[in-house]
Amino acid sequence: MSQLNVDTIKKADGTGNLSVPANTGTLVDTSGATFTGAIAMGANNISFSNGNGIDFSASEGSGATSSILDDYEEGTWTPTYNAGGTAPTYSNQIGVYVKTGKFVLLMGRVKLSNKGSGTGGVSIEGLPFTIDSTANLFGMSPVNSFNLTSTIVTIAQGVPNSSQVQIKKHGTDNSIVGTEVNNNSDFRFTVIYRATS
Repeated sequence: MSQLNVDTIKKADGTGNLSVPANTGTLVDTSGATFTGAIAMGANNISFSNGNGIDFSASEGSGATSSILDDYEEGTWTPTYNAGGTAPTYSNQIGVYVKTGKFVLLMGRVKLSNKGSGTGGVSIEGLPFTIDSTANLFGMSPVNSFNLTSTIVTIAQGVPNSSQVQIKKHGTDNSIVGTEVNNNSDFRFTVIYRATS
């Protein structure tokens, strides 16, 4: 097998500068490079420095404020129930999320074993990212709420500039309250919202 050892690659006209440092497997382009064919990465990943990413500005729409995809992650989070008063206990707390850019898709379940003494408005807290503070642009979605004191259709409504959603009664701006929750109430939900960053 032949081997070519170089430390710099330039274009035919002598411009451009693709540096090959001593670090094994690392190429550093110092002046920009254009590839007209597909790039096969094999089993490797593409890494970007913080704040940089894939630039889609060549096809951005007139309303675009950013065309850089600079964030993607998947993870878990632990949702908590809050209605004030003493802390509740749980028989199930589970949450997962995917974040793409500023948008967060999360799923969660909170099943109580004791609701505590709270009688205030009910919220689910501990969201993995802070909800954007832009007025009237908060996440909202249906919530399957089981074992409440009566049959109530509920939704989750994000609280801007916070990491919580309020559990509201559908068709109103009123939250359900702790007195409408039983010790075995169960909340299951999927929420999409825009994060602050």
